Amino acid sequence: MDKSIIIQKISKEAALLDDEKLKEAFDFIRFLNNRENIDPTLEILQKEEDYLSIKEGIKQKAEGKIFDWDSIKWVIV
Repeated sequence: MDKSIIIQKISKEAALLDDEKLKEAFDFIRFLNNRENIDPTLEILQKEEDYLSIKEGIKQKAEGKIFDWDSIKWVIV
C-alpha cells in the first residue's frame, strides 16, 4: 500500500477518536519514530503491552502513586 494512502487512512481513523485516544495514538507514533534513538532497552518495549505497562507506571509515578527506590528508607533488622 502506498504511503500517502496509509496516511489518508490513518487520518480518517484518527478523526473518529476522542481526545484522549488521539493523544495516545500520537504518542505511540512519536515513540515509533524515535525508538532507535531511545535507550538500548528497546527489546522490553517491542510488545505494545509492555510499552503501555511502562507508560502506566510513569503516569502513576507522576501522580505520586509509586515512589523511587531511593526515596525508601531501609531498616536492616
